[in-house]
Amino acid sequence: MKKKYYSSAIAGIAAANGFNDGSGYKMAQMVGADITDLTDATSNLMRTSGPGPDAGITQKQKWMPYGLSNAGAILVNSAGERFCDEELSDKDLIPLCEAQPDRQCWMVYDEAVARNFRDFPNMIVSSLSGVGWGTVEDFIERGGIVTGDTIEDVAAQAGIDATGLTSQIDKWNKACKDAIDEDFGRKTFGREEAGTLGAGLSTPPFYIHGPIHAECNQSWASLAITENFEVKNVEGDVIPGLYSGGQMGHGLSPIAGGGHGGTMCWAFTSGRLAGKHIASL
Repeated sequence: MKKKYYSSAIAGIAAANGFNDGSGYKMAQMVGADITDLTDATSNLMRTSGPGPDAGITQKQKWMPYGLSNAGAILVNSAGERFCDEELSDKDLIPLCEAQPDRQCWMVYDEAVARNFRDFPNMIVSSLSGVGWGTVEDFIERGGIVTGDTIEDVAAQAGIDATGLTSQIDKWNKACKDAIDEDFGRKTFGREEAGTLGAGLSTPPFYIHGPIHAECNQSWASLAITENFEVKNVEGDVIPGLYSGGQMGHGLSPIAGGGHGGTMCWAFTSGRLAGKHIASL
């Protein structure tokens, strides 16, 4: 369905929830239901498969003065090589990550970076159940981050080529010292307020989290509905007895957007309003 409605590139990205297989849309279409926003691409994110933090934290969250990448973290593939400007958006990072061996990557940083993410507001953010926000130590405890006193040690734990990673970090450290990223044009090399400006990754212990890959989180497509959550067909007429709420029932309303708790609130609210209408018939 993603290939049909969006693109071949998006079609190859696995769903974050394996049960999100489009069956709801298919069942509704079988009885003539109309679908809105099929041109709205799915919400694709750079994420880990638990335990561990979302890779979306490569950029800073809105309440944070800076994020892990801003503070100096880098992304590498299984050969230990950088492949991008780490401060790109998820939208731009996804095709670059998809092109790596096994379609995945890892985030690497040192103690100088890590010490900035041990207290609010600079928290590591995850959508994984039972984890939520946390410190570096929280995710080490849950197996989402590995750490070691040497590059070789931490690379071995993460399954990354140690020789390649050591060489890459040496190269990155020189780029930070010279403030020039000749490979990918990155403009930032740590942050002064984080105590990492120009420092590179040289302070043990070292940290790696991942593997990180692209996941399709959700689509904003919805069944076409009335204000009473009655599903409409392609002619705009109500299909008797069929109702829809939550992600499958918001029509073109932006109220269902926002992700995380925002979409859950709409699922509860729309279900209650639909139920009240049905009970009144």
